[in-house]
This record gives sequence, structure tokens and C-alpha cells, in this order.
Amino acid sequence: MNPSYSATMIGKVRVATKEFGIRPLLLLALLAVSLPPALLAVFVVTKLASAQQTTLEEGVRQRVDAVSVASDRYFGSIISLLQAISTSNSLQRGDLQTFERTARALVTSDALAGGLALLAPDGHLELEAPDDRPAADLEAAARDVVAQVVHSGKPAVSDLYPATAPHAVDTAVASPVFRNGVLAYVIMALIPAASLDAFLRAQHLPPTWIGALIDRKGIIAARTRDPTRFVGRRATPQFLARATGESGGFTSVNLEGLEVYGVYRRSPETGWISAIGLLRGSVVAPAVQSVTWLIGGGLLAGAIAVTIAVWATRRILAPVRILTRAAQAIGEGEVPVVQPTGVKELTAIGRELVAASERRLQAEAAQWRTAEKLQQRQRMETVGQLAAGVAHDFNNLLMVLNGNLELLQRQPLPARAARHVTAALGAVGRGDKLVSQILTFGQRQMLNPTPCDIEAQLSALHGLLQTALGPEIPLELAFQARGAICVIDTTEFDRAVLNIAINPRDAMGGAGRFRISTALLPNGDGRPGEMVRIGFSDTGGGMPPEVLERAFEPFFTTKGVGQGSGLGLSQVYGFAQQSGGQVTLDSRAATGTTVLLDLPLAPANPAGPTRG
Repeated sequence: MNPSYSATMIGKVRVATKEFGIRPLLLLALLAVSLPPALLAVFVVTKLASAQQTTLEEGVRQRVDAVSVASDRYFGSIISLLQAISTSNSLQRGDLQTFERTARALVTSDALAGGLALLAPDGHLELEAPDDRPAADLEAAARDVVAQVVHSGKPAVSDLYPATAPHAVDTAVASPVFRNGVLAYVIMALIPAASLDAFLRAQHLPPTWIGALIDRKGIIAARTRDPTRFVGRRATPQFLARATGESGGFTSVNLEGLEVYGVYRRSPETGWISAIGLLRGSVVAPAVQSVTWLIGGGLLAGAIAVTIAVWATRRILAPVRILTRAAQAIGEGEVPVVQPTGVKELTAIGRELVAASERRLQAEAAQWRTAEKLQQRQRMETVGQLAAGVAHDFNNLLMVLNGNLELLQRQPLPARAARHVTAALGAVGRGDKLVSQILTFGQRQMLNPTPCDIEAQLSALHGLLQTALGPEIPLELAFQARGAICVIDTTEFDRAVLNIAINPRDAMGGAGRFRISTALLPNGDGRPGEMVRIGFSDTGGGMPPEVLERAFEPFFTTKGVGQGSGLGLSQVYGFAQQSGGQVTLDSRAATGTTVLLDLPLAPANPAGPTRG
């Protein structure tokens, strides 16, 4: 840019001014207009990329918390089943022959498919079902977990065992068996590696995420990626050295030699670690993509701006040249070709300039209205995206709150604290409903509902229920709902039925009758369709009104200390509610108690399992 100088007379003072060409001035104007938005775009994109990365990392932390809670629930369900089995009459009498037949019947269920083992407090194997492992191997493998149960008097989850045979057990869940207040046995459920693998895959992590379960010794028990290569191997020393707290996240190199961003959480119940790893490239991908878009958009915008500047310069210089030639022609005494001379022509030019200005203003007004409409649409889209984003983030927060509250609810809390936790969980539930209204879908507790023949499922439980009731209490079945199919979680259903059966056994004092009946009935709330009603009746002494009112309350029990947790009927109530049904009690003094469990029937042609 080479400025020229001209002298102008102002009064009697001669003032020298710099003069620039139109083209350099237009380029300067273009730079002045485009540079601030470009800098602002760089700032916004950088912040957006950082926010995206932070959101991704926070989502991984919340997801690993959910996996940890799910693993505690998985092991807790097996512990609950073992505790229920430990109350069987044959085991309480020390009749191991009868209990062995019961154990062989129990291992046919999915929850106990890995087998059952009963050991003495000194670690000696009393019985095993099925007995396809050498006793010495099983005693050696179970030594640590048996010692832990004997020392604490509480259930425990073992570390991973080496898998050396086709049916080798990789993990064990052990629970104490007390007789007359004294530890008599340790009962163990043996969990194959395939069950842990199925559990981890049921968490439905994104395909690019690497999930893993790691025991207290740092051995990988389950892994979503290449499990055959890495299950049974020790996690990297770098990971174990940094994963010493309750939870955290950091970048390290995994067993595959890949750099990953890993997040972990250690279960306070079992001491196991739930971990999720993301390839480092996928974590920084939002920032790289944003920068790529910024560079590409900047180059495109720059090319468009230069094109517009060149075109505008030509459009401006041409009239200036014409006017310059006209002025030169006038200065040389020539008649300008572009316009006639005289006031009339100048007036006409003025009127044309005015008309052109009016047309320009009209065009700008139309353009402004169009731009205003576009901005309005963009604002509405932004509000919609913000609402969806807030709902998504709020849902993630609810997951964290719900997981932590569930952990608190499992602890033996005072009644007032338990009510506070329950109230907080209710608030989380209401928040979840609000999120579902925003996003048009709701997220509930992770279940595995499948179509289930109710009467066939109850028939399959006959042996287990008769064992739990004892030989003095005959079990009667009266079915009138043949072919009734419900979409339910069968494991939770079995637990609910077992919890219902245990209470009458204690109420009848070891003598009486227990009857299970089924019937079809329309929905009581006016919805179309039918429900199946399952009735459980006993001939015990019944419940007083004050007990009947609180029967479904969590942790409420009329049994002595250490004889009951008060969670049986509340588990039945929760199962009924989550399955779309209801449960009611009918109890009268001296005539017995009837529990009515109503479950909705599946459609005529169910589409298959769904997740509730």
C-alpha cells in the first residue's frame, strides 16, 4: 500500500494529507470487519470443544458409577438367595443328605447355574452340587473367602480363581449359615466367568468403550473387549498404582499398548473395581473435529470474503473511473459522454441517486426482515437443543444421585434416616419423570423382563418352596390361569415368591397349610386388557392392624434382632410396581394371611424381551 500526498488549502494554511487508493481501503475495511468475528469464533470453538470433552469425561464417570452399582446389585441378589437358602429346615437341622438333594435341585436355576458348595468353618468341604471338581482344589480356592466369612460373620465375594478346567469356577459368593446363633457352615454360590461376562455385556456400553471388572488383587474378571486374551490377567501396574482410592480418572496405557482415558470406581461392598476406558483419540476427537470445522469454515469464509471484495472493488472503481473521465473531459472542455451538462441533468442525477438510495434501503429492510426470521428460527433451535442438553445432563445427575442413594439404602440406617433416603429416592423418581416428559422417554431400574408362563414358573419353584416351608407345611397348588404369560424378570419373580413363602412358615410355627392359586381378572383401574392374580394363603395367626399397615415398609419386621431384615415384602412390593402390577394384603386374626400379587398379561404376540 503506497499512499500519495496532496495539499489542501484551509484558509491560508496549507495542510498535507495522506491519500489511499480505494482497493487498499476496501481491503482494510474487510480485515477490520472479519478479524473480530474470526477471533471470537476461535474462542467459542475452543470453549465448545473443551466443554464437549468435559461432558464426555463426566458421562463416563457417571456410567462407571452405574456399572459399579449394578455389580453390587448382581452380587447382592446372589447373597440374598444364599441367605434365603441358609434358612432351610434341612440345613438348620444339620440334615446334609436332604439338603444335598435340595442343592442339586437349586443349581438348575440360572442364578445358581455355577453350582453350590457347603463348607465347614475350618474350610473342609461338606458337599458340592454338582460334584465335578476335586474337593482339594475347591477347598484351596475357597480358603480366603471362607476365612473372611468366618472372621466377619458376613457374606463376602471372593477374588478371581484360576480357570484350569472346562467347568472351572472363576468367582464365589459366600454367606454364613448360623444355627442357634452359632456359625455352622459357609454356603457358597460358584459363579463361572461366563456369567460375569454376560453381566458386563448386559450393561450395554458403547462399542468403542472398554469395560472391565477387576477383583481386589487386580486380576481382570470380565472385559468387554477381547475377554479371551485378557480375563485372568493382572491389570497394568500403572493402572493399579493410581487406582487406589474410591474412584478417579486418568490417562494410561492399557494391556493392548493403547493410550486410554480410564475411569474407575471401587465398590465399598465387595472391593471390586469397575473400570471403563476410552481410547485417547476418541476423547480429543470433539476438539479435533471442532478445529477442523473452524479451519475449513475460516478458509471458505475467507475465499467468499475475498471474492466479494474483488467484485465490490470492481463495482466501485468502474463508476469512479467513469466520473473521473467525465471530470477530465469537463476539465479539458469536452462534453462528457455519460451525461449531458446543465442543472437539469445534475438534478436528474440527484433524483436518480435518491431513488437508488431508496431502493437500497428497501432492499436492506427486506434483508433485515429475512435475517430476523432466520435468527428467530435459530434461537428456537438453540432453546430446543439447550432443553435437550439440560435434560440429558440432569438425567446423568439423577443416575449418580440414584446410585449413591441406593448404596445408602442398603446400609442399616435408623428409621428416620431411612425415610429421608426413601424421600430422596422419591424425589429422584419424580425428577426422572420430568426428564422423560422433556425427552419423551423414561429410564427405569435395569431389569431383564422376558415372557414367562406364570404357572410353569410356579411349578418349577415347587421343590424350592416346599424345602423352605418344611415337611410339616404341605404346599397346595390351585391353578386357574392356564397359559397366562407375563413379561417379567424371572429372577426377581422367584425372589418375590420365596420372600412371600418364608413369612408364613414363621407365622404358622412349623405346622399348617400354604396354598398358591392363580386366576384371571380384568384390570382394576379401568385399563383395557386382563391381569393374572397370584394368591398366597396360609393358616397362620394373621397380622394385627398396626402390623398390617406397615407390612410393606422397608426394614419393618416383627422378628427378633438378627432373624429378619424387613426387606422381604418391600422387595415384593417393588417388584410388583416395576412390573406394572400391584400387591395387596388380606389378613385376619386367627384365620391367616393372603398375599395377592397382580401382574399384567403380555400382549397376544409379545415382541420379545424389553428393558424396563
